[in-house]
Amino acid sequence: MVNKELELMGSRYCSKQELIESLQLVARGDFWPLVTETYKLEEVEKVHQRLAAGAITGRAAVVMD
Repeated sequence: MVNKELELMGSRYCSKQELIESLQLVARGDFWPLVTETYKLEEVEKVHQRLAAGAITGRAAVVMD
C-alpha cells in the first residue's frame, strides 16, 4: 500500500450511492470527516477493541509512518 501510494477507505451503514454523495460533499469542501482519534499501525488491535465496545465517537484513523 505504501509503495504504491494506495488509500484504504472504509464505511459502515451506508449504501454505495450514499458513499459517493458523501465523497462529493468532501471534495467540494461542504463537509469534512471528523477524525477524533489517531493510532499507529501497531495499535490496530486496540482500535478494533474500542470500536467493538462503542468507545469511539467520530472516526478513528490508523496512521502509517
